[in-house]
Amino acid sequence: MSLKTISVILITALLSYVALLFLPWWSDIVVTFIIIFTLPLRPLKAFIAGALGVGICWTVLAFIADYGNEHILSTKMSALFQLPRYWLMIAATSLIGCITGGLGGLAAGILRNRTKQPD
Repeated sequence: MSLKTISVILITALLSYVALLFLPWWSDIVVTFIIIFTLPLRPLKAFIAGALGVGICWTVLAFIADYGNEHILSTKMSALFQLPRYWLMIAATSLIGCITGGLGGLAAGILRNRTKQPD
């Protein structure tokens, strides 16, 4: 992984956290789109960087919230979804974050490739 990809992942995670403080959950798609459109990556790398950045952010936030309420909510939700362990609920939450961030990054990567000036 290049230094640019790693920096995009870290910037995405940080700005996604800030966006989640004030905006709805789907704002991560917009944040990832803007970051990867400004710091262009190829579509596959854009998907991976967006997915990892938002996935890291959502995982950390889910663990912090879960630790704060002593695993009560995740245990009840995992029982509702018939999951054997509470941490699988956190993993499912992280997967949703990965998908939304990845799709935002992929859209930016594809659009950036399509609007690039021909040489």
